[in-house]
Amino acid sequence: MIAALQAYAAWCGEWIGTGESENGAQVKVRLWLDSAMHGEILRMRLEVNLPGALSPGIAALGMIGVDPESRLRMGLWSSLSGNFVLDQLPDDADVLALAGRTPRGSDLTLSLLAVDERLQINWLWRKAGETEGTRLSASLARLQPIAIGG
Repeated sequence: MIAALQAYAAWCGEWIGTGESENGAQVKVRLWLDSAMHGEILRMRLEVNLPGALSPGIAALGMIGVDPESRLRMGLWSSLSGNFVLDQLPDDADVLALAGRTPRGSDLTLSLLAVDERLQINWLWRKAGETEGTRLSASLARLQPIAIGG
């Protein structure tokens, strides 16, 4: 894996957990992270289920890599927001924080942080220029493969 992504290599795998939005609505989250293209990118797949909601939830696919100016960026497709690019935000070394503007004019901030064998995911959607928006947060545990047989 390239040096710019090496800090996140330990996060590769399948993660699942629950969380909530700022208004207390429960969410179920499933996240897959893996290295691809000979370690040049970190591939992400995210599913968010809002139990009891009218919509089936949110699905997102993303690829995180380094652009020609050596910046960490993520190309993201989301069932909620369409296709757009997120740029890495300055943060602590153990946090991956990304932000960008969706084609519909909303701002999205996404962060991942490892905390005690779990992965914390947080995101904030807000209309451009506003400080308040929809916040979701979830704590994810790594899914362990089931050993079949002896």
